[in-house]
Amino acid sequence: MPIFNSKESIDMKPAAQLWAEEEARVMIARAKAETEAKTAAKAKADREWNEEARNRAEAKVQAREQAIAEEEARIDATGKNAWFYIQNDEQFGPIELTELKNRIDDPSITPPVKLVWADGMEDWKPVYEVPRVCNAPATPAKTAKIPTTNGAKPKPGPDTANTKAKKQAQQKVSTEESAKAKAKKEAQLQAAAKSCQFCLFKFYFFCKFKKMTGSWI
Repeated sequence: MPIFNSKESIDMKPAAQLWAEEEARVMIARAKAETEAKTAAKAKADREWNEEARNRAEAKVQAREQAIAEEEARIDATGKNAWFYIQNDEQFGPIELTELKNRIDDPSITPPVKLVWADGMEDWKPVYEVPRVCNAPATPAKTAKIPTTNGAKPKPGPDTANTKAKKQAQQKVSTEESAKAKAKKEAQLQAAAKSCQFCLFKFYFFCKFKKMTGSWI
């Protein structure tokens, strides 16, 4: 049988303290439950977002592959083997696909070929975005010679000259706008400096006047 301790009986916690402790336990349990719910909701959102991101990436890949297949079909439909390319900001061609591949694979040709185009393509594209150019069978490389047009204009592809002119015009406008903004900022700084200088002069003469008249408080 346990020994009765009168002191422990006398030191029993008051009801207010017991109520406060119970309320604290309830608040802790509630906060823990809310934290666990938020963690579970975040994990679920992350899983859904990852799934949506994966689906979007797969859709983009499928759309790109479809576009490439359609472009390849258009090139085949022309029945031509005439390719143009951009090298050192100049347009050359037409040449056959194997010759173009040789030029691309030849490390001695600088600068390298960057853009290619043929009938059936909507616009100039980088070499690595045209599968048949990357995968075309190459023949033994010959002495590299930059093809010329013998005075004749190359077959018109997408208008690179106009595109270049537009870029230059945009760069010029951007430069002019930057210069105007810089000039405006400098004018504002000069105006602020003059205003500050004027205030200092006013304060100086005010102090001098007060000193001369002896009206300092």
